[in-house]
Amino acid sequence: MDRYSEIHEAGVRPPANALDAQSWKDLAQSSPGYTAFSVTNGDQKPRVIKTSSHLTQTMRTLIERPLFAASRCRLSQYVSELRSVGVLINTVGYRDDEETGRRLYGVWFLQSKVLEVAK
Repeated sequence: MDRYSEIHEAGVRPPANALDAQSWKDLAQSSPGYTAFSVTNGDQKPRVIKTSSHLTQTMRTLIERPLFAASRCRLSQYVSELRSVGVLINTVGYRDDEETGRRLYGVWFLQSKVLEVAK
């Protein structure tokens, strides 16, 4: 699988609601213990996954909005973990960010339908 599902040319910006996380406090809050999420991919039957701590924060934030960050939070590790349990997350590339000087960076977009399961 390619790193990016698509790459936009210079001047195209991520959606206005995309979160450039500077620290963990920028992300949605976690809860003590495990949090259950129902994950549906296309026409497949929904299944439940359980997360905790930073994985819960990453999932809750992706449900709310697109997300990106440099290595400050090491979010790619948590995105990879979510992908490994079947959560579909696309990475869309953007070129030449004038604000940060990044030549190419990715923004994660949640593709699965994900709902938090009430405790």
